[in-house]
Amino acid sequence: MRQVYPLVRVDKLHPDGSPRAAWLGYRLPDIDGWARVWAPPHTPRAHSQWGGWTPAEPLLTALSTAERFVPTLYWDPDGLTFYLDIVREVRLTDHGLAFVDLYLDVTLHNGRVTTKDEELLERLDPDEAERVRGIAHGLAGRARAGDALFDPTAPLWIVPADARALPPGPLPDMAWHSER
Repeated sequence: MRQVYPLVRVDKLHPDGSPRAAWLGYRLPDIDGWARVWAPPHTPRAHSQWGGWTPAEPLLTALSTAERFVPTLYWDPDGLTFYLDIVREVRLTDHGLAFVDLYLDVTLHNGRVTTKDEELLERLDPDEAERVRGIAHGLAGRARAGDALFDPTAPLWIVPADARALPPGPLPDMAWHSER
């Protein structure tokens, strides 16, 4: 029997709750408290500043209301990339999942760990910015130490073959976004 994967919306929100980016993907079975959304190759994405774009690469995003980061695995042509958004919160909505992005990101690509957008932390309250730096520092250390979160063969990152065969979803409308 073929598994049914519902098409859900992922909303990436600015700290003030306004929409930043959105995409539609397929909700895979949860693993260890992580909700997982698969975006097949050529899934269009909407961004509040850039408009829409359609990357050729697929991605798998994992979201947990218990964590203050949202990891995504990208299948880049030159190697897998883990991209972690530091977040204020993750929430389930009637339409999918949403997270409040706090600017600072951690990446692991071809064995190299980096952070980006630290200059944007000045937009946050100083105490929150300091918490974000601490979360990013901890995640970077976990990536360097080979933590299981960064193992693309771990169950969290396995996409079933029938899900890999699904078509990309449509470009989401940025005028509508998840409830605050």
